[in-house]
Amino acid sequence: SFKHKNSHLTKIINYIENHYADNLSLSALATRFSLSQSYIVRIFRKELYCKPSEYVNKIRISVAKTLLAQTNLSVSEIAEKVGFLDVYYFSKVFKKYTGLTPKQYR
Repeated sequence: SFKHKNSHLTKIINYIENHYADNLSLSALATRFSLSQSYIVRIFRKELYCKPSEYVNKIRISVAKTLLAQTNLSVSEIAEKVGFLDVYYFSKVFKKYTGLTPKQYR
C-alpha cells in the first residue's frame, strides 16, 4: 500500500491499485475524490513525474504481465480484466511500456 506525504496522492494511488479495471479517467478520479482535475495532474507531475493516465497504464500493464505469464487467458480477456475496452489499444500500450506485444511477452 502506497504511502506519501501528500495524503490526496496516497488515497488516489491506493484507489488506482485496487480499482485498475474501472473507469479511471481524470474526470472520474476528480469526482471520486472531490478534487479538481488540474490539482490531480499537478500532484502526479510533481511527485511521480507522470500524468495520472500514465500511472494507471503502468499499473494495468504490470498486472497484465503477471496474467500473461501465469494464466492461459487470451490477450483480449486480459485486456478486459485490466481495464482496456479495446484489445488493439491494449496491445499498443503494452508494447509502448514493455517493448513487446502481449503475445511476444508471453
